[in-house]
Amino acid sequence: MSVPLSERGISKKKYYDYALKLDDKIVGLLIRDFGLKTICKDLNVFTHKAKMNELDKSLFNKLCEVYHLNVETAYPYWLIDHYRTRIMKILEDLIANITTAYSIFANSEREFFDRRHYQWLAISNCEMLLQTMQCVIRQLPVDAEKYMEYVDMIQEEIELLKNWKKSENKILKAIREKEAES
Repeated sequence: MSVPLSERGISKKKYYDYALKLDDKIVGLLIRDFGLKTICKDLNVFTHKAKMNELDKSLFNKLCEVYHLNVETAYPYWLIDHYRTRIMKILEDLIANITTAYSIFANSEREFFDRRHYQWLAISNCEMLLQTMQCVIRQLPVDAEKYMEYVDMIQEEIELLKNWKKSENKILKAIREKEAES
């Protein structure tokens, strides 16, 4: 017989499953170049930004028409690539740290604190991810509201990891009791 949904607890590995979901979601954003579009498709934006007078605007528009110039700009690929590489590395480290922490079965205080160290590193990876996302929002013309979904997911992952870390305190207590008996 199954447990009703309202009475179910959090899965023991929800932090891992959620990290994979977060990874998939952010990689999707990176594939779309952070949601950036070419900046200008209308020549009026260029003429306005350059503060051209009416004569210069008409000459500029005529030159673009005669030479079939498509005046669109995009952000430099190196900047997008820099943030993409940085975020991919952080995501890779996040999954690796969670996996490493989960693979350590603590039978001693040393093993417990090794496991705790990797849990802390995973939380740190999430914080670095938040900081990098903030840099992207500051430096690229992206809609900050659209990024809130990712920020919320990262913060949820941090909470899951902290709860996992807290739930392990009983293991430390059991290890200390076992060592005291010896």
